[in-house]
Amino acid sequence: MRTLKRYAVSLGYPLGIGPEILAKAMAEAPTAEWVLFGDEAVIATAFRRWAKRTPPGQKTTIVSVGPSAAIDPMGAQRASLDTAVNAVLEGSCAALVTAPMLREPGARGHTELLATRTGGREAAMLMEADGLRVALATVHVPLRDVPKRLSPQGIASVSRLLATYLEGVLHQKVPRLALLGLNPHNDAGPVTRHAAVRENALLADAVLAARKAGVDLRGPLPADALFASRAKGYQGVVALYHDQGLIPAKLLAGHAALNVTLGLPFARVSPGHGIALDIAGRGVASPRGMIAAMSFIPLLAARWPWN
Repeated sequence: MRTLKRYAVSLGYPLGIGPEILAKAMAEAPTAEWVLFGDEAVIATAFRRWAKRTPPGQKTTIVSVGPSAAIDPMGAQRASLDTAVNAVLEGSCAALVTAPMLREPGARGHTELLATRTGGREAAMLMEADGLRVALATVHVPLRDVPKRLSPQGIASVSRLLATYLEGVLHQKVPRLALLGLNPHNDAGPVTRHAAVRENALLADAVLAARKAGVDLRGPLPADALFASRAKGYQGVVALYHDQGLIPAKLLAGHAALNVTLGLPFARVSPGHGIALDIAGRGVASPRGMIAAMSFIPLLAARWPWN
């Protein structure tokens, strides 16, 4: 009898839409063993309310961890993620799917937490969106702080992670990457001349650093023009801040956009949306993102370039 692949699934924020979309998605998930880590009472309630008949041969295992979600939802969220990560690092599960989480104080989301959890590795957030692949040079950073967080070395590192992903997962040889500019149209006009000149020089240094590392990075390019063409001629895009990259990605893919963490020692993917507290528990949340994540993880795990 063929052994099913085992994939870990963290429940995310238990009071959000994660339990609902996970229960709904199981009916269309690939045949595998899905190991669900979280508050067993929350998972059981979600499956009772929203789960449909699962495909023949599929197996679901619930591992109840952490405090009660009703008493300590943030503690339940942390326990779910920590235990799921442990299962992957220890080899009992092949890869990780995460349901949406509520960011912790200090704006730490999955990217930052997973990088810390795996030894402070270089990591980057990638959005997979209807053929558009956008990696972020900064993640959950206030806009006013973005210029201070950018460095040629950091941008070159994200570019290298994106190129490695495209080569390993999508088998694209020497992918061409676009680096977006920070200022509108990359202008250095009278009002912003000094800042724009300085920032464009930083980005030019980043391009040089990436090319020295063997990455075909080009730019900086105006974000509006590049996304208007759906990044035609480029296999990946490096955006400098969260909304610069995620707004076009989500406009293209909607609920089916995926969040992949680059640089980890294992494959991890999540729906590209948040916890949607405004509709949690109402039964109207779309499972498209979770279905897409669970459908993508077998391919992602099999080709993960950091294995």
